Amino acid sequence: MASRDLFNQPFPGETITKLEIFQYYLEAWLPTFIMQDERNLYIYDFFSGMGYDKNMVPGSPIRILESILKFQGHILKKKTKINILLNEFDKKKFDALKKNVEDFLEENKKMRYYVNIEFYNEKFEHLYPEKKDELAFGPNLIFIDQYGIKQFTDSIFKEFLEFERTDFLVFISSSAFRRFAHTEEFSQHVNIDVDAVQKAQYEYIHKVVLEHYKKMIPEDNETRLYPFSIRKNRNIYGLIFGAKHVAAVDKFLKITWKKNVTNGSANFDIDKDISPKEIQISLFAENIIQKKSKIQKFEEELENYILNSGRNITNIDVYLFAISKAFTSEHAATVVRRLKGNKIDYKGHPLVNYENYRKMNEIIYERIQ
Repeated sequence: MASRDLFNQPFPGETITKLEIFQYYLEAWLPTFIMQDERNLYIYDFFSGMGYDKNMVPGSPIRILESILKFQGHILKKKTKINILLNEFDKKKFDALKKNVEDFLEENKKMRYYVNIEFYNEKFEHLYPEKKDELAFGPNLIFIDQYGIKQFTDSIFKEFLEFERTDFLVFISSSAFRRFAHTEEFSQHVNIDVDAVQKAQYEYIHKVVLEHYKKMIPEDNETRLYPFSIRKNRNIYGLIFGAKHVAAVDKFLKITWKKNVTNGSANFDIDKDISPKEIQISLFAENIIQKKSKIQKFEEELENYILNSGRNITNIDVYLFAISKAFTSEHAATVVRRLKGNKIDYKGHPLVNYENYRKMNEIIYERIQ
């Protein structure tokens, strides 16, 4: 998936998964700021490729333009400017990138009124320092689909933590950490716990990598990180999503749980869960020793939180608890509805969602003695 010849062949399914998550998030991110009358939005694609694969399946640059085009009416009405950085170091791919993007704009001429594109043919480690000061403003969405594993260094991650209005999606070759983490060259860029990497089951390598970055977040920093592991053959890759705003986290979690309704964090059965549907259709269901699924464990944990916290819990508490565990508001609302009239009481609906959190529309779940 990280091959440099990727664009000379059809994108494999794992790459499509990565691109779709990025595109779905972009399409959730754009209207949020357009409707807030933001004058300028900034999208950074530091490893753009050519724009299409061999079969003309869109890569990230074309997906960016396709997503923006869906909101053209609102963008023109609100007079929003969309500023895009597209960078590709390989010269042949860079030339193809420019042509493909120009062709797209020629077919959609109105986009030239509100889209400003900067093309770069530079190494990331040279271009990023030039653009770092710009990222202090935002709103920014950064996509780092790196070829290797050394571009997103510890020092760069720490700088990302300081950007106030920046969401980012970073593609990581997590399996490579196991192969190279012990080398001096690698540790100069990413100083991860080598023992933790070597001892981890290969399915969980990406989670170990995520924890490495999480440990670098200061207590007073609001950045939240979430993973999506991607398996290709025996290798584990993955996305790391980072954002400070709860609304951004809410959007990302809904996307990943839609991608995989069993675990919401991988394109494979990372927790080796058996879904309820699989059990129902199995002719040998009675022979299955059913362990608790990821969702069942969360539901039990949330129920315990609601009933045994030493105080009456609110819908706001439950919402924040859910996203801290990388679950959606609907997962949490399901638990609250099940407990109503049995172990807790409240008027009306659970009201576990971002909108009620944003408005601080609080209701108390009274425990039934």
